Amino acid sequence: MHRIFAVPYIRLLVCCWCFGVAIQISGCSDRPRLNPLDPQNPSTLGKPTGLSAISVRDTVMLQWDRLEVRDLQGFRIHRRVMGQSRFSPIALTAPTANSFREFGVNYGLQHVYRITAVAAAFESSFSDSAMITPGPTFSWVADVSAGDLVQLSHDGSHEISRSTVFGRPLRLKVDARRGSVWVIDRFGGDFGRLNMSGKRFNTDKRIYGPAGLAIDHADGSVWVADTLTFGLMKFDSTGTLIHANESFKKLAAFAVHPATSELWALDRATTSVLIFSRLGELRRISNVALQRPFDLAIDARTGKVWIADGNRILRLDERGEAETLVTPPLRRAYRVAADEATGGCWLIDYSTAIRNSNVIKIQANGAIAFTISGFDIPERLAVNPFDGSCLVADYGNGRIVRLSADGRDLSSYDRLAAPVDVDTAP
Repeated sequence: MHRIFAVPYIRLLVCCWCFGVAIQISGCSDRPRLNPLDPQNPSTLGKPTGLSAISVRDTVMLQWDRLEVRDLQGFRIHRRVMGQSRFSPIALTAPTANSFREFGVNYGLQHVYRITAVAAAFESSFSDSAMITPGPTFSWVADVSAGDLVQLSHDGSHEISRSTVFGRPLRLKVDARRGSVWVIDRFGGDFGRLNMSGKRFNTDKRIYGPAGLAIDHADGSVWVADTLTFGLMKFDSTGTLIHANESFKKLAAFAVHPATSELWALDRATTSVLIFSRLGELRRISNVALQRPFDLAIDARTGKVWIADGNRILRLDERGEAETLVTPPLRRAYRVAADEATGGCWLIDYSTAIRNSNVIKIQANGAIAFTISGFDIPERLAVNPFDGSCLVADYGNGRIVRLSADGRDLSSYDRLAAPVDVDTAP
């Protein structure tokens, strides 16, 4: 139980910035509402304010507004983990602290935190709660209008960092093994990478018609498709160009097969699936005739290739042969992402009407598991390999939406202007 005593007897140190001096108030009898721990203070309501949480893998980091109160003993951290019925105190910070880290937390469970200010014979009311679900992954988002690259925590709802080293980021891919985020910029064709400390490394090529970006995680090499100038290019992990072929300027999308390091690509010019060797040589062409190819994704566990093709969704085996699926008719299969946990996929069924596009989860046999509606110009998908959830870059609504694997839980991060790409990595 939290005992609350007469707050005016706590000595406070209030900073008056307009005069640049510190005024010590003892008792606050003349202006009691200056006391931040006064329950009738209109700004604080007598409790610590500004509590927020982020997580990086198994570490949760809390932060709150600084409170300068004489005789304060510290801030008590209270936590409730999913499945628990009540909060438990877990730590008491130093009186000058406004942050706290908890290490070794459990993945995949929602953690709820709140804090109290503790003084001699006094403990404040609880702060507002901060909730987060830690996990082993993180995501990066390209916000083309704001010019930001935003790193989000595992649950896709909390911002870890924000970078403006690229002016209008359009495409991105994360190479978690080497701590890099590869980016193509919309204006000027800038192409380079960002490390996790925010430092940018440029290449000597500009990509004026970016159509695709893929990473071979075996060696960190990067494939880029330029529809205007250079065609299909491959760079090593440092950004040095090692291959270019100007014959392929109509590639709609591509991905690196994790088992073979082959590049599977959709060619709009021939409406076919092209398979390139890791050296960039065209090795074979699938005999599947496409209609209007938009996107493809490769399931790292099964090696199957999903293709968003006009008003249908296709799946090819490792030889490039089409498999028979019971697939529904679609308005426009626009983007697709493989769901390794189930052998199915997530896809965007695009509509030009405002807030009328759908995100659909497809089962391994091609049938619909469920449909989530209300998206406005959804641009990209990223499936979390840890829990099977899916992040949607909802461009028109200025948000990242996280859909749980069963479609029942939805959350969003909306401090964005126009997200055009998202990628999730361990």
